[in-house]
Amino acid sequence: RWELTRFNDAGTDRMAEYAGYQFQFFRNSTVSAFKTGQPEVSGKWTSNLQNLSFTADFSSAGLPLSRFTTGWIITRSTLTIVEAASTDIGKEYQITLRKL
Repeated sequence: RWELTRFNDAGTDRMAEYAGYQFQFFRNSTVSAFKTGQPEVSGKWTSNLQNLSFTADFSSAGLPLSRFTTGWIITRSTLTIVEAASTDIGKEYQITLRKL
């Protein structure tokens, strides 16, 4: 599982909205979001290793998970950390995922 340790929305820190969420990415291109006391939310994900990018899709979910629905360019990665950025309608988003 992974957790978000940073979610910057065009200069606005959104981490309080993601506190307690954990994400599990599965080989069958599904992703689940878990938060204690709330139902599991399922989505989809794809990756492109040549472009160092991935797309997450929680489009059927409400906020805050729907903000995670976009294409992300990986800017840094290790075995336990993934940093990524996305630009949408002139706004830049930045996230950091940490492996638990």
